[in-house]
Amino acid sequence: DLQPPYGLFQMPIVDLENRNLTKDGREVVLLTNGVPILDSEGKLLGYRGVNKNITERKLAEEEIKRRGEELEALREISLAVTAQLELDEVLQSVVERGCRLLDVRAGDVYLVDEERGDLELVVSYGYTKDYTGTRLAPGEGIAGKVLQSGAPLAVDDYCHWEGRAPDWGAESLTAVLGVPLKRGGQVVGVLDFAEMAQARSFDEHDVWLATLFANQAAVAIENARLFEAEQRRLQMTSTLQEVARILSSTLDLESVLDTILEQLGRVVDYDSAAIFLLSDGLLKVVAGRGFPDMEQIMGMTLSAEENSLFRQICREKRPLVLADAQKDERFLGAGGTGYVRGWIGAPLIAQGEIIGSLTVDSRQPNAYDEEIAQTVFLFASQAAMALENARLYEEARRRLQEITTLYEASRACLS
Repeated sequence: DLQPPYGLFQMPIVDLENRNLTKDGREVVLLTNGVPILDSEGKLLGYRGVNKNITERKLAEEEIKRRGEELEALREISLAVTAQLELDEVLQSVVERGCRLLDVRAGDVYLVDEERGDLELVVSYGYTKDYTGTRLAPGEGIAGKVLQSGAPLAVDDYCHWEGRAPDWGAESLTAVLGVPLKRGGQVVGVLDFAEMAQARSFDEHDVWLATLFANQAAVAIENARLFEAEQRRLQMTSTLQEVARILSSTLDLESVLDTILEQLGRVVDYDSAAIFLLSDGLLKVVAGRGFPDMEQIMGMTLSAEENSLFRQICREKRPLVLADAQKDERFLGAGGTGYVRGWIGAPLIAQGEIIGSLTVDSRQPNAYDEEIAQTVFLFASQAAMALENARLYEEARRRLQEITTLYEASRACLS
């Protein structure tokens, strides 16, 4: 006898959830409650009860459960991302984990280039080729429009979207979602998620989830940037200390000048550089490196009063940066320096007095920013100290030579 135990037929049905299909194929969830109907001998004749349609409630419960699982996944992803401090690793992790969270095949992250005002793609993931280095202007493509508006943007059919960027023509993109990365209300980048070769539509929930993730990602990116900046600062501090030790190791002026330009390459990339010393209102090039015609540069003199760039450096006692020297009328271009684009001028200050300037040149426009200029300024302070020590040493040696000569002359007269 394969029938269930007899007593089971006599038990009431209490809150039994069961799934059923309607005639038109829809699934409904019913909550059944009932009591058995028995004959005089206790045999089961049937059940009497009610079915309640709880389909909407179950869907809501499943949605709540799904969102809870997504939030937990988001929490775990955020913890994993924020635990990393290397910027490149953080950016790669943000894109890969974000794609898994949104269940898409590809993604990328653009960061704002503050100097140029546009976007540069720094991580490309899941596409048929690497798009790293791709640039978008504000308003161009999804990322450009997100940068412009500061709000998320979803497109269901990117390949036929009139605002698509031309660089992505080789990809079979369907749905694409872009969300802003913000720091203090300012857009610092854009995170893109893309589906390929199959239909997909990003709904409000996807946008909400991606935005939450982007907020966490922006914090992780900023932390990594701060960590990287601090590491650079510590490294630069160590380098400058080492440079100071090297510069102070000699008191010979020619050696000091040569060492300054040699060590300068440790703190900043440059194509050419020069040391000007101030004497009697004239700036004289006493050392140079990297110029096409060194003979034309060496010994060249300029009027300090007529050099507006030097006057500003003297007045402010701080470095000056030119994004493009050839577009600045104050840049004289003397000594065949028509190739110079990026430029830094830093004062050489010894005992509170300006004794000259250190200039750093690049063939590339926008090569230098204020952070680099401050590093050059710190270096110039060390250089000025070394130059002043060498000058004092030369002066002391000359005076000693004069005293020695007078002494020997006196002895010759007395003998």
